[in-house]
Amino acid sequence: MLLCVFSDVNNFSFSVSPRDFGAGESGWAGLCFNPSQWSMAAVARSFCKSIDIYDQDIHLRTLRTLWYPSSLIFMNNFYGGSEGSVLAVAEGSQLTVWDLRIKENSGCVHRICGSVGDMVYAVCSSPTGTIAAGGADRTVTVYDPRRSVV
Repeated sequence: MLLCVFSDVNNFSFSVSPRDFGAGESGWAGLCFNPSQWSMAAVARSFCKSIDIYDQDIHLRTLRTLWYPSSLIFMNNFYGGSEGSVLAVAEGSQLTVWDLRIKENSGCVHRICGSVGDMVYAVCSSPTGTIAAGGADRTVTVYDPRRSVV
């Protein structure tokens, strides 16, 4: 028999509702925590074409995507500075990289477009900063954003 016990670490827990109280969207498409700042989370909302960034239950920022985000991950910062400020997002048939410290282009620093119709469903990153993306075409593409080469 397996017994799972959930405890609130240091009496700290919180929950967040969608900013528009879920109007027009049945749920969230993806969620990831920032490994270097444990209280920060990013939430992908596919139908709204947006990503909301939270620190605990405080909304910090909304990123507007061109396609429907399905997967996201905080990654090592390859530009220098604080770790965890870079977010890789699978959205539609493209992979986007966002730097949360940048205001221009809403922080989008790379947009890698795939074939139209070949949806990207999963994204992950390595400690060295490379990004792997996979989707409907059943291939995995490894991208190094420091070199801007696929």
